[in-house]
Amino acid sequence: MKAAMVYHRFRQDENGGIMYDSLLEDPLYNFRSLIGVNFPGRNLSTATSAVSNTHKEIQLLLRHQYALVGVSDTSYNEDSTAMTVSFTPRFTIHHTFDLRRQQNIFNDADPEDQRYYDFNKTIYGFSTADSVYGNQQWLVLENRFGISGTLGKSDNNVSLEAGIGNRLDRFAQSVSAERSGTEAVSFISNYLYGTLTREAQELKRWFYGARAELYFTGPAAGNFLVEGNLGRVIKDIALLQAGFTQSLTAAPYYQQHYKTNFYTRDFDLNAYSVTNIRGNIIIPKLKAQAGIRNLLITNYIYLDSNFRWQQQAEPFNVLQVSAQKHFKWGIFHSENEGIYQQATGNAPVNLPQLMLRHQLRIETPMFKRNLHFTFGVEGRYHTNYSGDGYLPYLNQFYLQHAYTIRNKPELMVFFNFKVRAFRAFVVFDQVQQLFWTNAIYAKGYPAPNTIFRFGFSWVLYN
Repeated sequence: MKAAMVYHRFRQDENGGIMYDSLLEDPLYNFRSLIGVNFPGRNLSTATSAVSNTHKEIQLLLRHQYALVGVSDTSYNEDSTAMTVSFTPRFTIHHTFDLRRQQNIFNDADPEDQRYYDFNKTIYGFSTADSVYGNQQWLVLENRFGISGTLGKSDNNVSLEAGIGNRLDRFAQSVSAERSGTEAVSFISNYLYGTLTREAQELKRWFYGARAELYFTGPAAGNFLVEGNLGRVIKDIALLQAGFTQSLTAAPYYQQHYKTNFYTRDFDLNAYSVTNIRGNIIIPKLKAQAGIRNLLITNYIYLDSNFRWQQQAEPFNVLQVSAQKHFKWGIFHSENEGIYQQATGNAPVNLPQLMLRHQLRIETPMFKRNLHFTFGVEGRYHTNYSGDGYLPYLNQFYLQHAYTIRNKPELMVFFNFKVRAFRAFVVFDQVQQLFWTNAIYAKGYPAPNTIFRFGFSWVLYN
């Protein structure tokens, strides 16, 4: 039996972005906190915003299994004073219980008519006592029953798994922190799934894997996922890999229905399809790799510049080509990575055509290899493009073409060291801001000034 639980909570104060990007170049605003933002502070505070988005998530996972058939093997040490018993399962039954709950809360304690008219094209006539509140909750309860087994010899076997799953989805919306006016909808879906895996235990052998999932009842009936991967090691020269994924997914509920205590947004969206074809090659001797990926997307869902959910029925392609190369001269290392990407036709996506990352570092062990440290600099750059805008009211990005992001290369200086099980790092990020203005990630949202970060991890064990 295996069990796991994960919980996290993330609260984000929203400032609506700075009023004008040009203020970043004004010497009067070298202290960035003086730059005005679009959203007010809570109770006239400059540190806490009246507008916030909160995301909570908890997951409980339980998996238990029983091997009905298997092969045992006993091995002894050199003088036969100790033995090790290993068991290779051949036929196993298992059950997985998965409980997930997500919650997204939007709260505006000081709403203004003009801001909400820009967003929803409606004048609400807010009073000083009004606040805008929306709470979406998504509960998923899933049970999966299956059987698995292995075929072939232990050094050349194929793993198979197949089963059936039952899934309960419950979506609820509240318009107050007390959960008053809660509206909920629930539905049950059933699906079949299967996996196949073969690992390469030796060189010159193919390894492959496949996965499939098909919903056959409930509102999700017809949704499916098919995935396959294939690869081979060619002597000690290269590793070749190729893959294919095809999926059909219903439009998310939160995109079709959203409600606060002041407004409701409803959209009728169809399922969307994604086809992903990919391949890559890794050459260990050259310390290099290259890859290519092509996405074919149909019924793509996006927010337009009027903040309405839209769907493009016409299919379009996104091509991505990547390459990485590592150079080494003694204790000096250079990591280099580049990605070229291009969308076809009138694709409703914003992408930089070229992205580059380069790292130059010194890396060496010291004191009989008890201390290992790395010191270097890293640079990142992307070509100009019309980056998506950010919409705090939905905590989403929207498509826009009126604003172009033109960033200088971003620089980071880092120092990492490891002493046995203790690891630590020190980073000076956004170093280029000492010479140029702040990088822009979305209109109105610049990167911070040069920032110092540090952290450590210490693993204790017997």
